[in-house]
Amino acid sequence: MVFNDNSVIKFVAGFVCIFIKLHIGEHMKWTILVAALALLMACGGGEAPADETAAANEEATGSENDSEETEEVLVLYPEGTIDPATVTPDQVIAAEDLNAACFAWNEMEVTVAGHPFIWYGDSAAVEEEVGLVMDPEGDEELVTANLTEVPEMYLHRGEIIAVTGTPENSWSGPELNDAVIAEAPENLEHIETSPWIYDGQAIPADQFCELYYAWVGMEVTVEGYYSSTTTSTLTNGVVVRVDLGANNDHYSKMAACEMAEEIPEAVSEAMVANREGVQIRGTISGESSDCVGLESCVIVNR
Repeated sequence: MVFNDNSVIKFVAGFVCIFIKLHIGEHMKWTILVAALALLMACGGGEAPADETAAANEEATGSENDSEETEEVLVLYPEGTIDPATVTPDQVIAAEDLNAACFAWNEMEVTVAGHPFIWYGDSAAVEEEVGLVMDPEGDEELVTANLTEVPEMYLHRGEIIAVTGTPENSWSGPELNDAVIAEAPENLEHIETSPWIYDGQAIPADQFCELYYAWVGMEVTVEGYYSSTTTSTLTNGVVVRVDLGANNDHYSKMAACEMAEEIPEAVSEAMVANREGVQIRGTISGESSDCVGLESCVIVNR
């Protein structure tokens, strides 16, 4: 049963009248009267009207929804791209998609920050090559910038500098070609980014190396158009390499797969007879003749 404020007042008033008519002592009557008044006051401070409660609930719900709408979630790998952290060895990746993911940073203009590598002393004049390190006292160059123009300035050990250029893989690590000295950030804290959402913010040199070589060492299964097999006899043995082309462009080689062992003749004949959709599993070793290089490879579906 639900009581509103008026029904409570009527109930308490009737309750008081009945007890006053009873043949009880005056002291007891006053005691009952005071208790009734206290009950009436307590009921008067009860629940707010239904419309006020509903309005308050609606306002609170609206505030929560506004908070949820304004909170943005940064998506590092939008739909249609591949996050290397989520890839499993059994996941089949098209050769053209793997190639695009592994070389996503190439041909982009990227800004990388770090401390200048100074071989001797506390400062040095800028030369055509500027090396970036994370330890001011260390000699491990993580990124090398090849400057288009050499500014007349000195670099100081321990200061933070930034360079902007186009990444390219080299034997010593990523290089930035056509580079220029850029505005340096205040610190070398890692940022949230990927090649698919990069907005020009300076990336610390160690983080850029991690991002640039994120696929190296991963075991993957690549699928593509069987292009060719190359067998090379070296002093340390025979090396067999299978090249896979893009599924939608058979003439563009995307993956160079160095096999773990020689390919049985029956498997070779099966690939030649059915070149579409050949799947090879191996470990990404880096770049090989402008292709994604894989090693210790085995053919999965022939």
